[in-house]
Amino acid sequence: MKYEYLRTFAHNGMVEIPEAQLRTTGTDLNLEKGFDITKMEKKDQSSRPVLTFSRMINGPGLWVPYLAQKNIFAYVSNYHFWAASGPFSGCVFEVGEMNGRKYVAHLSREGKNDRNIGEWENLGGRRVLFTKRIMFTEPMMHFREDKKNQGGAVASIAIANLNEPITVTQFDVRTNTADGMSGRIMSVQKLESD
Repeated sequence: MKYEYLRTFAHNGMVEIPEAQLRTTGTDLNLEKGFDITKMEKKDQSSRPVLTFSRMINGPGLWVPYLAQKNIFAYVSNYHFWAASGPFSGCVFEVGEMNGRKYVAHLSREGKNDRNIGEWENLGGRRVLFTKRIMFTEPMMHFREDKKNQGGAVASIAIANLNEPITVTQFDVRTNTADGMSGRIMSVQKLESD
């Protein structure tokens, strides 16, 4: 999915992500886990565009979940054209090659003392194609701090087009629930690698 398509959802669009289906657990600091997904576009009752992600075996997309203080990565299969991950609020999104295969990673950054940071950096044989620490955009900060928005939150989602050259787009979402990722898309921006 390219930026030009994704930007059509800015300010008026919604995103639906089945958070319960896309969660993971594990004890390893570097954990390989991903879910095949697909996307569907529809209109809600107010005629707003809704981008819906759902699990699908051999789907064209790859979802890499977040897990606190872990490096979650997944290898890209030949049927994956794009990959997504979230929520982000300071974690790193990375696309690269390792062991001769392309991967996508969500690298948790809870603080400077995270054990997983060193574990990932010491992983041999990686060639980074794209890396970016993803933060909320400035306009989203007031939603995060808005006391009237109790029950909701702000989350960022990264979506990578895996065709060369790799491009990554960030969605900032005003979520429906405090720990969710579904909600109104408030901003869409094209990211540059760090």
